[in-house]
Amino acid sequence: MVSKLVEGGDASAWQTYERLLANLKTEGYLDANVFRPLWTARSDPRASDVARRILLTDDSRFIEQCRAKGEIGQPILGNIVSPWLKIPAFRELLVRLLSDKTVIGIVLQEEIGVRYRTDQGASGLVGLKLNKDSKVLDEATFRVCDQIAIHLFRLKGCPGYNPVWKDEKRNAALKKLQGYIASIGDRIDQVLPAHELDRYERY
Repeated sequence: MVSKLVEGGDASAWQTYERLLANLKTEGYLDANVFRPLWTARSDPRASDVARRILLTDDSRFIEQCRAKGEIGQPILGNIVSPWLKIPAFRELLVRLLSDKTVIGIVLQEEIGVRYRTDQGASGLVGLKLNKDSKVLDEATFRVCDQIAIHLFRLKGCPGYNPVWKDEKRNAALKKLQGYIASIGDRIDQVLPAHELDRYERY
């Protein structure tokens, strides 16, 4: 209800909205539409201010919860490929995280993709194709930047990446990913998969 008031131009609703965001419980799934006013009203300076306080400040409770175990939590990972990309502060957050070399686990190349396991017990398989720079049973440390990078591949035109590459190659690829994220601000609708856009247009 507060989101609709904000989107409808009720200036008095912003304070309530920010207070609600600041007290979000972020364990597990978080619907992307919770942040909807931050992209639908992104030309409003209040949207920019709220987004920066929630996503970029050192004392953000939202970020503290999402990083409570060192790795990046599902509320961020699950919404990387979503209209959250329309929020400038979220893109800035991703660029920052793509520089975070904190080791959080290990990653292994398998025939069907890359399998990762974090020190906290989270695990998953990402269908990254083998190429000349990777082979089955290649293993590497799994870092925060890798965790973010492997969630970007569904974006159209996204540079290639594999976390089992040698450090020199994957660090160079991370730079390309940062440049890509920084460059897509005016064309999010062109890089997001069509089904993602359809979901939010029906909101």
